[in-house]
Amino acid sequence: MPELTSTQLTFTFANSLPLWQLIVIGLLLGAYIGYQVWYLRQKTAIWVALLVSGLRLLAFTLIILFLTNPTILLQTLQKIPIPLALLLDTSESMGLPAATSAETTRLRQAQDLLIEGRVLDTLARDFDLRVYRFAEHAQPLTRDDVAALAADGRATNVAQSLADVQQEYHDTPLAGIVVISDGIVTAGEVPTETVHQTGLPVVTVGMGDPDHYRDIQVAAIEAPNFAFIHNPTEIEVTVRSWGYRGLVIPLVLKQEGRIISTSSLHLNDDRVTKRTTFTVTPKEVGRYRLSVETPVQVGEMLRANNHKDFQLQVRRDKIRVLVVSGRPSWNYRFLRRALKSDPSIDLISFIILRTPTDEVNVPDDQLSLIPFPTNRLFTEELGNFDLLIFDNFSYLLYFPMLYLENIRKFVADGGAFAMFGGDQSFDLGGFANTPIEDILPVTLEQSRSGYVHSRVKMELTPEGLQHPITRLAPNVEETQRIWHEMPALRGFNRARRPKPEAVTLGVTADGQFSQLPLMATLQYGEGRTLAFLSDQLWRWNFELVGAKGGNHHYLNMVHQMVRWLVKEPSLRPVRLFSDKDVYQLGETVALRIRVLDHDFSPAPGAVLNLVVSDPQGQSVRVNALPAEEPGEFQATLNAEPRGATRVEVTARLGEKYLGEDVLIYDVIPSSTEAATGAPDHEMLRQLAAATGGRFFTPAQVGADFAAVLRDILQRDLQYKIIEERALHLRHTPSAFVILVVLFGAEWVIRRRAGLA
Repeated sequence: MPELTSTQLTFTFANSLPLWQLIVIGLLLGAYIGYQVWYLRQKTAIWVALLVSGLRLLAFTLIILFLTNPTILLQTLQKIPIPLALLLDTSESMGLPAATSAETTRLRQAQDLLIEGRVLDTLARDFDLRVYRFAEHAQPLTRDDVAALAADGRATNVAQSLADVQQEYHDTPLAGIVVISDGIVTAGEVPTETVHQTGLPVVTVGMGDPDHYRDIQVAAIEAPNFAFIHNPTEIEVTVRSWGYRGLVIPLVLKQEGRIISTSSLHLNDDRVTKRTTFTVTPKEVGRYRLSVETPVQVGEMLRANNHKDFQLQVRRDKIRVLVVSGRPSWNYRFLRRALKSDPSIDLISFIILRTPTDEVNVPDDQLSLIPFPTNRLFTEELGNFDLLIFDNFSYLLYFPMLYLENIRKFVADGGAFAMFGGDQSFDLGGFANTPIEDILPVTLEQSRSGYVHSRVKMELTPEGLQHPITRLAPNVEETQRIWHEMPALRGFNRARRPKPEAVTLGVTADGQFSQLPLMATLQYGEGRTLAFLSDQLWRWNFELVGAKGGNHHYLNMVHQMVRWLVKEPSLRPVRLFSDKDVYQLGETVALRIRVLDHDFSPAPGAVLNLVVSDPQGQSVRVNALPAEEPGEFQATLNAEPRGATRVEVTARLGEKYLGEDVLIYDVIPSSTEAATGAPDHEMLRQLAAATGGRFFTPAQVGADFAAVLRDILQRDLQYKIIEERALHLRHTPSAFVILVVLFGAEWVIRRRAGLA
């Protein structure tokens, strides 16, 4: 900026006398001159007396004046520029067209205003101008850099950028700040709530044309982090629209690319925010990728914001368990108590107190017992349960073979089934050669050999030591010790053998009946089953309380049994993990897979099928490599494209299916600028008003912009003295000459008048 200088002359007195001294001197001098006029008037003409006295008065006045040292100051002044900061928005939204049909971007519009419109030159003449670019933070630059700027900022944080500039000027307070932006704020605090506290005027210039902007945006989705299976869940969607007044747009809710619900919105104004609510009822537990989208309309400025992904995790609000017991028993009593002790279990139980063959001499309508609602339970309501337990129950007197087939289908579709022993269970209950035998882990005896009344203890198999149901301690040694102290059972059902695909957890360990299956599990279709071939399970509660003072091992086993049967996610043999839930576009996604065999021992030889599906439904298979820990695998991939990406893994060991898991992670743009492009001039107006500044459109910025800014900032031009010279008049020869002339003139007049 050129240095503007000027010269200024100032007359001053270096030595000033007190006023009272000046008054006294004036009175004495007046008295003296008056006396002299009176005296000379008696000897000469009046005009001579006045002329001589006047010359004497002038001479004495000059002498008195020289006593005050009159001085002429010659000052060279330099204008002090007013400190002013100019912030130019270079976020990605400034790369959008300045108008709907224009090819000029908002940043180019600002550059033309500053350079071609000579606003930079105008401001630089009157201000100490500092130029900054800003997006997330403010960065200083030279005036020559302005023309080459690009709209590449990933976010717009106006409040932080203003704070950055103020911090730089903390020793030299700014007169004000000029902000040139489209007004879109995508990060940080609302600037109008923070900047007004500083008292610094902010003048704003709005880029873009908000009156003719056209776009439809799926702005927000409000959905719970998780939903409960079979329970209606509301998903609220917010849509913002600019420039499509009168249009009715469809809105589609999709799950994994499949349409599950639709809605429509009437846009009744040019700028409108609409909300609608979708209600969905999840049918299965798991993590799902959902999306809300609306078709792209003609003339839309942005296309990517017509679609928004989110994920929904479906859980069980309660594990619904149905228990059917053939008769009252200690086993039923303690099992029911254990199930009721878990607040996450919703238990419904039926116990047979009277069979159809019992003779009762009372009409049915006078009995207090309710009938067994077999038809409703096993044809209509079965799918609403997660786990079905038969406790020493025989179906023969209560429902036909069709109901057993319904139970088999229930398990094949993902349900869980458990059977406890007794004299009415397994082959003694007539379940041999039925659909129930198909889903049991053991092959039933055909001869109905009966219930074995013998004292046996259960010994865990190597698989049982690792399995979540029977692993009652963190390590194998402690688990073995706990089961060694478990009381003996007093009877069991004899089964022929476990099925080849079953996992035997416990076997008999005493006498002639050693190594017979007592507890076994099976994966059947999508579901799981368990067989416990005894009705003496209650002794692990009752007798252990008497001997050890606690029943927590029994309760833990029952609770873990239920959770394993209903496929609680934490007990899955195949687990898929990612290092983060949300990734920026282009980041590296690190996946880790843990695979366990059916006995829950590590499965390092498992073969994985890892498939990644992007938001558009395109799938690609990814190789997973073994990690350091046995049974663990790892894979990496790039986070792209934006949206919710689904990762699914299935694991096999030979011909054996081990399990599967699903993971969903979100990929978001590295920039937050892609969501909305509507210029927000109202924010700029509020920012200017809150700080005592003023809002301008580009058309309002003219050649007098600097002068207008000075008025707004209430700052006049200021100068500083760079050179000063003092001329003391009493030290000059002319002062002496004047005195000589005055006294010499008085002497000449006196002589001519005959007074000398």
